[in-house]
Amino acid sequence: MNFSLETSLNFLREYQNDLLLVVILLFFGQFFLKWVVVKAVRARYRTKEASQTIRARRAKTFASLLIATGRILIYIVLLIVVLGFFGVDAKPILAGAGILGVALGFGAQSLIKDFLSGLFIFFEHQYSIGDRVKIGDFEGIVYRVTMRSTVLKDDEGNRYYIANGTINNVRNFSQGK
Repeated sequence: MNFSLETSLNFLREYQNDLLLVVILLFFGQFFLKWVVVKAVRARYRTKEASQTIRARRAKTFASLLIATGRILIYIVLLIVVLGFFGVDAKPILAGAGILGVALGFGAQSLIKDFLSGLFIFFEHQYSIGDRVKIGDFEGIVYRVTMRSTVLKDDEGNRYYIANGTINNVRNFSQGK
C-alpha cells in the first residue's frame, strides 16, 4: 500500500466523523469508568471517618486497580474499532486472541506472576495506598498499587517501583494500630 499525504488526507476526510467519535468515546469512556468505579467503591466501602481509615485506603486501592484494568479494556475495544476503519475484520482477531493469550502467557510469565501477586496483595489486605510498609530493602508510604507493581515513596520523596511478583515479605506498619 502506498501511503502518501494525499492518501492520508483522503482517509481523514472519509473517516473524520468516525475518528472523532472514537476520540470522544475514548475520553468519555475513561471519564465514565472513573465515575462509575468511584461511586461503586464508595457505596461498597462507605465510611464516616476521614480518608485515613483502613476502609478508605482499601477503597482507594481497589478503585485504582479497577480503573487501570478498565482503561486497558477501553483501549482494546477502540483499537478493534479503529482497525475496522482500515478494513481489518475483527472476528479473526477475537478468535485468535485466545490462542495468542496462551502463547503470550508462556512468554510473559513474569507479567502474569506480577498480575496474580497484585490480586493476592489486594484480596489478602496486605497493604493499601497510604500505608507505611517495608518491602525488602525499601520502606515508605504506598503511593500507588497497580496489578503489576507497587510504588513506594520514602521520606525524602524518592519513589521505588517494585514488581508485585518479586514481593516476598511485607512489613505493614499501619495495620494493627
